[in-house]
Amino acid sequence: ADTDSSVSNLTLPDCDLDGAELGGYLSWSAPDGGANSFVAHYVVYMAANEIDNGTYVGCPPGFGSVMSTDSDNRSIGDLDFAKPWCRSLYRINEFGDAVLTVPSDTTFVNLTHYLVYTKSTLVEQTTPTIVEIDDRRATVSYVHWVSEDLNLNSAGGTVVWYPPANSFCLQSYVVYIARSEVGLDRVELGEVSLGTNSLEVTSLEGNGTLPFAQYSHFLVYTKSTFVEQTTPAFISFADAASKFQVSSPSFTDDDLDEHELGGTLFWNAPELRGLVTKYNIYLAEDTAGTSRSLLGEQTVGTDNLTVPLNTQLQTFKYFLIHSASDTVEQSTPITLPVVDANASISGLEFVDKDLDADEVGGTVYWVTPDASMDRVSGFKMYFGDSAEGIGVRSQMGDDIDPQDQNLSMLEDTPLSDANETVNYTHLLVYTFSILAEQTTPVALTLSDASSTVLNLAFNDLDLDYQDLGGNLSWSLPDDLSQVTHYNLYFAGVAAITSTTITTTTTATFTSTSATSTTTSSTSTTSTTATNTTTSMTTSTVTATSTSTVTTTRANDTSDESGVFVNGSDNDSSENAAYNDSLNTTTTTAGPGPGSAGVVAGAFSGNASVLNDSVDDEGGEIANLTANLTTTIVSTTVITRIDSSEPAFPPSEANRILVSTIAVGPSRYAVPADTPTSTFTHFLVYTASSMFEQSTPTMVRFYDEIASVSNIDCFDRDLDAGDVGGVVSWDPPLSAGSVIAYRLFAGYEGDSGLVRQQFGSDVPVGTNVADLFDFPVDYGDLLIYTVSSLVEQTTPVGKPVTDAEASATNLTFVDYDLDFGDLGGDLEWVKPPDDSLVESYMVYLADNAAGGPDLLELNFSESGGGRVEQGVANQGVHSLNFPVDFDRLGCTEDACVGTHFLVYTKSAFIEQTTPAALKFYDRSSLVQNLSYVGLDLDLGELGGICAWEPPEDTDLILGYNVYLSGETAGATRSQVGSEVAFGTNKLDVPAETPQAPHEYLLVYSRSSLAEQTTPAAVAFVDADSLVSNVTFTDEDLDLGEL
Repeated sequence: ADTDSSVSNLTLPDCDLDGAELGGYLSWSAPDGGANSFVAHYVVYMAANEIDNGTYVGCPPGFGSVMSTDSDNRSIGDLDFAKPWCRSLYRINEFGDAVLTVPSDTTFVNLTHYLVYTKSTLVEQTTPTIVEIDDRRATVSYVHWVSEDLNLNSAGGTVVWYPPANSFCLQSYVVYIARSEVGLDRVELGEVSLGTNSLEVTSLEGNGTLPFAQYSHFLVYTKSTFVEQTTPAFISFADAASKFQVSSPSFTDDDLDEHELGGTLFWNAPELRGLVTKYNIYLAEDTAGTSRSLLGEQTVGTDNLTVPLNTQLQTFKYFLIHSASDTVEQSTPITLPVVDANASISGLEFVDKDLDADEVGGTVYWVTPDASMDRVSGFKMYFGDSAEGIGVRSQMGDDIDPQDQNLSMLEDTPLSDANETVNYTHLLVYTFSILAEQTTPVALTLSDASSTVLNLAFNDLDLDYQDLGGNLSWSLPDDLSQVTHYNLYFAGVAAITSTTITTTTTATFTSTSATSTTTSSTSTTSTTATNTTTSMTTSTVTATSTSTVTTTRANDTSDESGVFVNGSDNDSSENAAYNDSLNTTTTTAGPGPGSAGVVAGAFSGNASVLNDSVDDEGGEIANLTANLTTTIVSTTVITRIDSSEPAFPPSEANRILVSTIAVGPSRYAVPADTPTSTFTHFLVYTASSMFEQSTPTMVRFYDEIASVSNIDCFDRDLDAGDVGGVVSWDPPLSAGSVIAYRLFAGYEGDSGLVRQQFGSDVPVGTNVADLFDFPVDYGDLLIYTVSSLVEQTTPVGKPVTDAEASATNLTFVDYDLDFGDLGGDLEWVKPPDDSLVESYMVYLADNAAGGPDLLELNFSESGGGRVEQGVANQGVHSLNFPVDFDRLGCTEDACVGTHFLVYTKSAFIEQTTPAALKFYDRSSLVQNLSYVGLDLDLGELGGICAWEPPEDTDLILGYNVYLSGETAGATRSQVGSEVAFGTNKLDVPAETPQAPHEYLLVYSRSSLAEQTTPAAVAFVDADSLVSNVTFTDEDLDLGEL
């Protein structure tokens, strides 16, 4: 019989506690029953598999190779029986000896298994029993020393360790003291059982021949029931002491002054605090602690110390940190070299480019520190009254980025404090860290540059209205070192800011007088004001208008001379003068064709004075006032500005650059025809390469004005190509030299102003002229004042727009279905601009052109004109004609009235050419009406009423059928309900009484009304009674027939 004689229960508990070494008892159970009768020996091998992670590696020298097989391919653990083994014979035991001692410290290199084969007298078993080698290492960890003596000068203390993770076979721990980590001259200090992880050491007396100081290590061995560990865990005295020391000390000096410290000293807590209670921190000259000075102490748990700002470094070079217990300070400190941060800038420079006295401005330059820039958080710059910064100082701007090497100082920076009690003399620059600002700054003495022109003078040699010309001269500044050029400006009253206002306004202006006033101009978006004295005379103007107005500032562009004028370049020619005419404080409205720059005034808010100051010859101040809530379109021209003073220094909005003049000649030639706009002064500023002076030298100029104002020239004729109305204007405030007014039509052509005189000169004293025959293609009306010498160069203009306002798209649908009668709404589309339309006049006519107004009687007889039908007010764009409206003059198949005419009408005149509509008179009478009577009783009706629909059925919604005594339907009674359109018959119910009706009437109905004139048919009552009825009773019994 086939017998399995394999051993079982094969085990090897490794009780050698060192890694890569074995020791213990390999044991097994003999084969069961009769299977052991042939076993003579047990053969034991140490083995490893020839295949490593699926790769065949073969066997090393000295190892035999064998293949284990099994018919059932059985598994033991993770190993298949059918594997190639590299094996080495370890021992042969006689049958009956089932235990094999594996000595301690047995190495197994790369061997992984023990194989046990049974062997008969004939042959060794092919398939072994297998046990995997499990190397069990049991070494303690983290051996350390706990003692108040942090220097390990005596034996008083406790050796402490962490137990191994694997306690298999472990029985106890044996502690030694030795002169090396491998146990040189070791002396046993004691043994403790498993579960105890420390040993108290009091002295070495009786344990050895050497004093404690001669030893250097503590050793801890694990011990099993089989053997004591060969390789112990250990700690040197030096390492034991170092575990009480702090680690990783660091310090950043945030006091940026040389020879001073400030910041926080950090460290990591000791690996083993044990009985450490505090840290003592010193400054010393070297790591040995020479001349050390206590900086501070810190209790355990706090791992940093604040070094106060401005701590004097003296000759110290190191920080020393000693751990200490309650009884002793550790002798060996942790040391850290002191790095003194010195981070002051250098090369501080500043040149004052602000040319005003007691003010500075420009760029400050410096060089960043060479060292310790990593400590620098930024720079602070101050004005101070001393170089040391110990007096009064004021920071200039915000903190400065550490990478910056310059700072722009704004112009007009004052050299005194806010109360002007301290004058600054120095510029101070400090570096600062995250801790504090430097104590000692780098200082620079300030030098203030002051450069102002003197003796500014101007004599106007150009005598035109709002034009200047002549030489402006001045004396050179005393200090020219930083002056690079001069800036010449016009300055005067507050500027008009640009805004757009759309509104409807009704306002009345009246003339008032006062000895002085404060002027203002207000819009919906901005308000500007200046103190002025104004002189003007005004007439009363009442106006109502709806407009979109853009308010603009005069003086937009510059001519070749650099002088800023309005509208376009000023070339001093007559054509250019038209563009230059707009330099007033009035407001420009939307211009007509080619009207670039024609003036129209606009004001909003409660305006007390329209424009700048004017001084009339009587010394009185005339003031134009109005209580305005929105905007009025008008033209306003100021005649004189001669007494106001601009704000000093003027604001940017209150001046305009005339020219930039290089240093050299101390004069400037103001070109002729330079417009003054609203300006009253010349200002001359000196300028450096960076800044313009804040406080200029200024001189006032004088100019005479004589222009009309408040032109009214609206076209109130609503027909295209026709202009109708009256031109009116206000005379100049100063009209002593004016003898006439000259009116022109004008437009801006490709080469300038094109103009044509309109009418004759109007003598002074007359301020109106007819607007008829105005050449509307020119677009603008221009009015020049004329003296005995010359015509004014600059006119006042007003756009003249041909007003056209006709109704369009007339529509009328006749919902009255009777011929000769109308009913419905006449509708039209309003003109695109209906601002001048006050009403719409509607007429009935026999043609599209209209004609004379006629009475209805005359029109009905002959036509040839028009008859008024109604008026629709502005905003209403329809007129209702009620049902049965008479077309007038109608016969059986024709009427006189054929057209509706709609005329627009302004306050001035009714339109000449109407919008016309030839309307359609709708007739929808049913045809071929019939009645068939089916009720056979006399005096009763019943049957079918039928008809054919009218030729025009577009507006029919239904039919109504009536019984009536006459064809006109004066007395009638409806039969049934309304018959829906599309059905052309109605059943008359049986036994309907006939009397008093003789006719059947059918009316068509639209959405507006029922027809007035019906279709009619007379009906005949059907009588079907028999006659001569006889009966003879041939039943001879009473009561029976």
